[in-house]
Amino acid sequence: MKVLHRNAQAPTTLGATVGVGGYGAAYEGPTGSHVYKLGEVDFGKVAHLIANRVVPTMQGYCYAWPEAVCLDPVSGYPCCYAMQKANDGVETEMLFSGLQVPEWFRVRVVLNHVRSLIDLEAAGYRRGDLPNSLFHRDASITEIDLDSLQVNHPGATYHSGAAKVTTAPPEVLEHYQQGGGPGFETTREHDAWAFASLAWLVLMRGEHPFDAVPVGAGAAANLTQRVLAGQWPHDPNCATAEPRPGSLPLSYLDPSLQSLFRQTFVDGHPNRDPRNRPTLQAWEKALQPLDILTP
Repeated sequence: MKVLHRNAQAPTTLGATVGVGGYGAAYEGPTGSHVYKLGEVDFGKVAHLIANRVVPTMQGYCYAWPEAVCLDPVSGYPCCYAMQKANDGVETEMLFSGLQVPEWFRVRVVLNHVRSLIDLEAAGYRRGDLPNSLFHRDASITEIDLDSLQVNHPGATYHSGAAKVTTAPPEVLEHYQQGGGPGFETTREHDAWAFASLAWLVLMRGEHPFDAVPVGAGAAANLTQRVLAGQWPHDPNCATAEPRPGSLPLSYLDPSLQSLFRQTFVDGHPNRDPRNRPTLQAWEKALQPLDILTP
């Protein structure tokens, strides 16, 4: 497959597929320094992203930011975009599947994610589809597939509507269950729930926050229904779900994190008020003192 950079004299030949997602596939470039994403891409949004890049304010995270829109050499229309390749990265979801890493590593990966989200939020972006990232040997992360970001800039609004089932908040799950599709507005509350779910999955070694043993006639039938109903098994007031045997107890976590998870999954459930979900800054404040061990 060949693509043409704007103002280039000759097309670029793409290499092997390096990743496939719900909205397209990524291919390696000829030099190995860049990846090219093809698929359902809003090139107007990508052009806006290229012109409004986010630079990390701290170490520990970076962005595979779009760098150029490329053209189909035959039609002349945009067909993909190029982004810097993140070398030696592993998909963050691998930390959900029993991958053996030290505890300091898990804490630092979560801390780096929240710091990345703080920078994106400050720049007028929302992530939505957490996690969409790679982690590296030092627990740093690279955010990828940034064309899924929501843009909230004066004169330029691009709704995302991106989400992942494992971290999506109840209101987004309900939206899709009712036949809704992508393109809805991702809110602060959506990202707050998605981040808390990501943090739980990483820190609790792949256990979903709503994994549970159903109890009684009112118990939800499955994980998704449990999320929608707000049956969090670690809530002492929940009579319809209990933690699964062998799962890590809530007390495994630092008390500051326990409180933030309760604020998200109980006080911040739509049964009460999603506005109760903690801010990203509250998570960073709780996580930073726990990042005390070094490799």
